[in-house]
Amino acid sequence: MRPAKPYLLGAVLCTVLLSALICGDPNDYGDKVACLDEDRDGFVARTTCPELAPGEMADCDETRADRNPGMDEAGTEDFWYDGIDQDCDGEDIIDQDGDTYPGIFEEDWEAQHLNMEWPTGLHDERDCDDQDRGRYPDNPDESSDCRRDPGDAL
Repeated sequence: MRPAKPYLLGAVLCTVLLSALICGDPNDYGDKVACLDEDRDGFVARTTCPELAPGEMADCDETRADRNPGMDEAGTEDFWYDGIDQDCDGEDIIDQDGDTYPGIFEEDWEAQHLNMEWPTGLHDERDCDDQDRGRYPDNPDESSDCRRDPGDAL
């Protein structure tokens, strides 16, 4: 039997020592509940960690590492209108540019979002360019009105 490599023993010893310093005695939970990050994305769910402070970000899906408060749902086009709350804010992206014109039709969105309600305060018409806050239907500036054909004379 070959002796263990010194760096491997050092890493294990370091992990044990750091764990005791940072987390306390791993066998002494006292009145605390161990918080388990099941999907290892750096966030824990309130259901598995009741000690989270009220404003502290909590994981909304401990089975998926790609769904947590650190995800950039707004900045990732693949996440828009997909029916999934990637960043755990309780909703899906519907109006990317914030002009109150949704980038998806309500009936299409509702077909994907069986457990979410259509947000209030949005216009009924779909935005033609949900990345440009100044371009939407009925814009008083006719050059930015989605209903106008770009080739039409002003």
